[in-house]
Amino acid sequence: MTSNAPQRQWRSNTHLRPQSIRVGRNFMLSDFLYSEAAAKKGIANVPPTLDGMEVESIKKLCEHILDPVVDRFGAISITYGYVSDALQKATYPAWKPSIHNCKPCNGAYLGAACDFQAHTNKFSHQDILLWIAANCTYDRLIMYPGSTIVCVAWSDKPRSHCRQWIYPDAFSKELYVKLIDESK
Repeated sequence: MTSNAPQRQWRSNTHLRPQSIRVGRNFMLSDFLYSEAAAKKGIANVPPTLDGMEVESIKKLCEHILDPVVDRFGAISITYGYVSDALQKATYPAWKPSIHNCKPCNGAYLGAACDFQAHTNKFSHQDILLWIAANCTYDRLIMYPGSTIVCVAWSDKPRSHCRQWIYPDAFSKELYVKLIDESK
């Protein structure tokens, strides 16, 4: 039986593999690498090296946001994480490299982002987002209406930008609505 799965290409000068690299108390690097689009297109969605800026950025995302969220609310699943340059070019060629690629943005030198879903019935995704806003150092928080997904980003030059992403109608550009007073 022939497999159509993408060939694993670990580009590192070490023997490490993504599933053996701890990036947080509760997370391995491999938690951030799965992409259905990458699997369908046969693209290896891995950082250029397994010990570089991208991995360091993901570690900081875990340290400053994700591990505290797990400590407070319980288990979460990463639904969208790291995006390699090759995957971004194949899926969104018009987009510039961004914080999902762990590329410097907004003057930041380090940054990483992910979407996650919490496995709790006690708290809503808005409760979790507002807790992050009040208790964590973050660059961006986005809530998607009608979804249980929270988008978080960390950078070493945080903007503390907290928004709800909405589409007013099918023919308009997306809008971001402030969720909290960011002037503090």
